[in-house]
Amino acid sequence: LIRIIVFSHNIRYNTYIHHKNIFIQNTNYLVFYLTLAILAFYFILSITPVTDADSLDYHLGVPLEIIRKGGLYFKLEWKHSRVIGLGEFINLIGLIIRTDNIGSSLNFISLCFLLLVTYNYTSNKQINILLTLVFLSTPLLLQLIPNQKPQFYGVCAIVIPIIAIIKNISINSKHLFVIIGSVLFGISLKYSFYVSGIISLLFIIHTMNNKL
Repeated sequence: LIRIIVFSHNIRYNTYIHHKNIFIQNTNYLVFYLTLAILAFYFILSITPVTDADSLDYHLGVPLEIIRKGGLYFKLEWKHSRVIGLGEFINLIGLIIRTDNIGSSLNFISLCFLLLVTYNYTSNKQINILLTLVFLSTPLLLQLIPNQKPQFYGVCAIVIPIIAIIKNISINSKHLFVIIGSVLFGISLKYSFYVSGIISLLFIIHTMNNKL
């Protein structure tokens, strides 16, 4: 009787494990195709015509004036023309090659890189999948990805190196050069990154000094 009970329990346990594995596998497939669908949606958004006010005002307006005037041209009544950064000169390159979507394209590429980081953030695959879905479902992305503001790829340029430091990835002098260069690039894109970028640099220097 005991053998029958143990045998019956093993059968039920094995059946449970089998169905659980099938459920996890189907869930992984669902998440994969859902992620692809959302990325396709954001890609389409990144190549649509520019409609947001900030992009039309100075993120593209200043580069357009540079092309028209043949150099930097500031108007006293145009306040935003005096707070430009490297991001506007990247948009200038886009206008020169006859596209006004270079900023949003960089936002989309940065989104893909950040998804790779979140998907490999921990050793637990299910937690990584959850982090990826939570990140992709953030409504703020609907505003950040399609515009020409150097906001999202600037944030990624600062955040991804910090994640690499926190995860204790083995870093040599070449990696450190890339990490610091990435943060400095983020700072140069927009003046509002000065505070967060400087704090990030101090954190990187402090952490690397402790490791050395």
